[in-house]
Amino acid sequence: MVAKRFRSSSLMEFNLQQYLDREFINNGFYFNVPSGFVAVNGQRGDVLQRVNGNIYESFADRWIVETDATGCPGFQTFNPSGVFIDGIFHLRDSLPHKPAIDFKNGRIVFEGTAVAAAAVVSAEFSYKQIATDFPGTNFVNLLFSKIKDNVEFTPHAFPSGNQRQFPLVVIDLQSSFNTPGELGGGKNRNQLVTLHVLSTDRNEVNAITDFVTEVQYRKTVKGVDFNIAPQLFQSNGDRASTYVNYTDLQASGALAWNKMYIDQARVREKEQFYNLFRNRIDLTINLFFLPPDGG
Repeated sequence: MVAKRFRSSSLMEFNLQQYLDREFINNGFYFNVPSGFVAVNGQRGDVLQRVNGNIYESFADRWIVETDATGCPGFQTFNPSGVFIDGIFHLRDSLPHKPAIDFKNGRIVFEGTAVAAAAVVSAEFSYKQIATDFPGTNFVNLLFSKIKDNVEFTPHAFPSGNQRQFPLVVIDLQSSFNTPGELGGGKNRNQLVTLHVLSTDRNEVNAITDFVTEVQYRKTVKGVDFNIAPQLFQSNGDRASTYVNYTDLQASGALAWNKMYIDQARVREKEQFYNLFRNRIDLTINLFFLPPDGG
C-alpha cells in the first residue's frame, strides 16, 4: 500500500494546473518553432544555444510536453521526438549521443557522447505562452517581493533554464469551508481559488482573464489522484516510459479523485504591479467528498 503524499489541497492545485495548461494550449495560447524559424533577434529560433557538450538550450522554456494538447486546427503543436545535429536527425535516447528532451527548461540533454563544439544543434518544438505556478516558488517570491531592484530577478532572461517568462498565472488556494453532505456521512467543500494573472503586456493579461472568466466558468474538472498515478517524468525532464497525458489519466477510473465544479469566476482587481500588469480572478470551486468507506 502506498501512503498518501498529497491531500485535497495539493491535489486541487495539481489538477487545476494540469487542466489549465491543457485548456490554454488547445485554445491557442502557444507558439510553434519550426525549422528555419527566424526569432526577433534575427537568429533562427530552432537552433539551440550550447551550454556545454552535453546541454543545449532554446530561447524559451516550458516546451509543450502534453500529448493531449495539440493546439488549434491547421496549427497543431510539435511533439518533438529527437534533435538535429548538423541536419541529421537523432531519435531520443539513440546512440551515440542519447539525447533527452528537458521539456520544462526547454533544452536537450545529451546523456551519451558529447556534441562537438562546431556542430549546429536544432529542434522543432512548441512552447507554452502561459506559465502556471504556485505561491512559494523562487520566481513568485521574487516577483512579489517589495525589493524592486533585485539583481536576481530578471523576468526576461533567456535561455532561462530556471526562470519563467511572462505571462504567468499563479494558482493560489485561499479560504474554504465544509458543510455536511447527505445522510450517512460525507461533506461538501466550498473552495476559493485566486488566480494571479501577470504580464508586461496588458493585452495578454486581458486575453487570459477573458478566457478564464468566459470559457472556463461553470466547468467540471474530473480530478486525478496523483498519489497513485504513474510516474510522468524522468529526472532529466523527459517523459518517462510510463507517461500518461492528463486526459487519459482523467479517463482512468482507477485513478479517479473528486470532481471539481467551477461555480463562479470573478475579476476582483486590475492593477499595475511595479512594471507588470496584474489581474486577480477569484474562482469558487465546489467539491463533494464521499464518506470514508464510500470510496
